[in-house]
Amino acid sequence: MRRIRVFVDEPIAAGGTVALSPFATGHLLKVLRLQHGAPVTVFNGDGHDYEATLEVLGKGMAAVLVASGAPVANESPLDLTLAQSIARGEKMDLILQ
Repeated sequence: MRRIRVFVDEPIAAGGTVALSPFATGHLLKVLRLQHGAPVTVFNGDGHDYEATLEVLGKGMAAVLVASGAPVANESPLDLTLAQSIARGEKMDLILQ
């Protein structure tokens, strides 16, 4: 089963309710066609994923009811070094972009 993750730009606490942005609401309701009560995972960059339930509040408005949070370790344990040689002409500008 696929896991739907949604970014929320505010503090998240277990047992609380978090309002979703209009962009996230539109994506969940119109693009993914999720219904009231659908399970979603919300995160805000604090190192935790929060299991939540979608609650449709009205036309174009939705929130999530946060159930629980768990620390997540998505970072790769490998160290990566990226090397780039000097290219001629405008190619270097394109590489830097």
